Amino acid sequence: MHKPAVAGCLIVGLAVIGFLTAADVMNTVSAIAVGVALFIAAGVELKRKKPNE
Repeated sequence: MHKPAVAGCLIVGLAVIGFLTAADVMNTVSAIAVGVALFIAAGVELKRKKPNE
């Protein structure tokens, strides 16, 4: 994926997690765990080498 797309997905994901936590659908520990997983996934995607075409 392109870097802006990865950043956009990360921002949207964090916004959804924040909303679910504020609405008491998700507890704080789960929200932190999912947030960390999102950051790791975004970092892996950004560091991934593009295949040669």
